[in-house]
Amino acid sequence: MKKLLAVFLVCVLTGCGTVGRSDAYSLGYEQGKAFKELGDYSKVIDSYDLSGDSSDDIPEVTPEGIQEVCAEFWLINGITAGLMNSTENKNEYLKGCKDGSN
Repeated sequence: MKKLLAVFLVCVLTGCGTVGRSDAYSLGYEQGKAFKELGDYSKVIDSYDLSGDSSDDIPEVTPEGIQEVCAEFWLINGITAGLMNSTENKNEYLKGCKDGSN
């Protein structure tokens, strides 16, 4: 019952089912772009080498890594945006994420 109530609340708050397929791509594109920018920012942080120990550097952000993270984020982002969990929406999201991270 709690699970059903949670899903209902998410749908009410996000307009569940009102977001179209192109929105899945746009959502993925923005997510991929954000992850790429995060990777660029991590290089700036690492350049300061505050600890003097390069072993604690932030790992390099790669397109493959971004794709893996986007696949994990699909559930959260899809629900939050009110996207139906379909193969088509997920593929559009992942394609957008890949394009946004390039």
